[in-house]
Amino acid sequence: MKGIDILNTFLIVLILYYLLTNKKSIEKFDESNVKCLSDNDNTSVDCTLYPLEYKTDVVNINQCSDGGSSCTEKDKIKNCCNMRTDVCQGNIDGTKDIICQDGSWPKVDSDQIPYECKGLDSDQENCWMYGKPDLRTLPEEEQQSICCTSRNDFLLAEQYWGIPYLISKASKIYDDSKLLRNDGSIDEADDALNRSLKLLYDARELDVTNRYSNIINMVIDWGNESGYILGENMCIGNIDKTKDIDCSETNQKLIDNPFIKEGNHTEICCIISGMCKGNTNSAEDIICPDGMTSLTKKGSTIDDCCKGRITCRGNPNVNLNFNCPSPLIPVLDSENVVGNTKEECCRHPDEREESELKYTSTNETITGTLLINADFLQVAGLEGSEKRELFINNFKKDIIDHINSNNKVIILENQINVKKIYKGSIVVDFEIVPNIETKVSITKEYLSYLLSNDTLLPTIGYKTGGGITNLRVISWYNLNNWPQWIWYVIVITITSIILLITLI
Repeated sequence: MKGIDILNTFLIVLILYYLLTNKKSIEKFDESNVKCLSDNDNTSVDCTLYPLEYKTDVVNINQCSDGGSSCTEKDKIKNCCNMRTDVCQGNIDGTKDIICQDGSWPKVDSDQIPYECKGLDSDQENCWMYGKPDLRTLPEEEQQSICCTSRNDFLLAEQYWGIPYLISKASKIYDDSKLLRNDGSIDEADDALNRSLKLLYDARELDVTNRYSNIINMVIDWGNESGYILGENMCIGNIDKTKDIDCSETNQKLIDNPFIKEGNHTEICCIISGMCKGNTNSAEDIICPDGMTSLTKKGSTIDDCCKGRITCRGNPNVNLNFNCPSPLIPVLDSENVVGNTKEECCRHPDEREESELKYTSTNETITGTLLINADFLQVAGLEGSEKRELFINNFKKDIIDHINSNNKVIILENQINVKKIYKGSIVVDFEIVPNIETKVSITKEYLSYLLSNDTLLPTIGYKTGGGITNLRVISWYNLNNWPQWIWYVIVITITSIILLITLI
């Protein structure tokens, strides 16, 4: 037993020692409180790379706002690092990034500009960070020059390193042309020769200082070897550039392989294209409708190329106007729309724009039906109930607000009468009568336009199911809408008058 007690005592001491010596290690992997700098370098945030530097007291600052380490690297840098200096791009505060103007873009190393100062103390004054104003305080033109590059930068560089590249590429393609010519593939050889001469032409255009005079000798030598007198009397690519044919002046394009085709005027060297008529490819010519004259000018449409155009309506010769079959109506601005077919000149009345409609009428009552997608009893209630009365008032308010919202017409509450409400979901028959004083009301066509689609009735809280239906106009001068009883009154009155006259 004594031996067992000694063994137990030894194990207890060993466990206590292990716990004490490894407490720090256990704490180290506590992910609930991860700092910017930790004992484990692999978990620390690196703020040593230019232009970053550590914030003060980073051993006590959390890497992530929640104390963990699962946030993004951008968030960690924002929490743990400061900017030693603002740079063109990639600042912690993105609003300080320089935005390059249209046609330019940030330089490749814009996240390092202005560059970090290095070297002896005596050289520090030449660095941006020392003795220089902040990047944001410079004029915009200077900011763009420092941070951005443009197409002009590349054009300038091409004068120094682009020309040798173009010459080398041209030489390679010319060698290919010789191999093709030796194999009897003459057309392919000519095409390759033309491409190689085009590259030499581009190189000459870049060589503003005439530094590469050997280009001219290459053109002459290639001509001698291939059987062409290159550089002289060609459509383009001549030694004397003033003899090149410029097809752009006549809105034309160069023919195929113009560097190896002889020619000294546009009729030989240029392809006529983009003209109303007379194009090299006749399929490009514009055919004018009957009664119109074709013009010789640049153009690609009937409107561009044809004089005395025929429009849907408004032609001086009224016989040329297109009459739309019922119920179709002319398209908007039909006097300026070229065409003489139903598809070009007509549309359905429902396609009219609001600006074309007549908004108000006089002495007209408009009736119609709306369907509301809602439960009948829950929303409309029983006839005679308070819920039904509230529904009718809300319906009137929603319809009035919708009609009056564009200020084209003003309808008052006493002008709307709900005639009948019945199931299916909720179907409402209603009418809009003329104003008692002004006799003004809304027109049928404008009401149809306003309620042509699903319409939200916000006070009721539901949408209509489709547009208004059963639209009718009732007016004192519209015989079709007179009530049936009035005819009996008229007949009796006339009969009485005739009898009185007869008896007298």
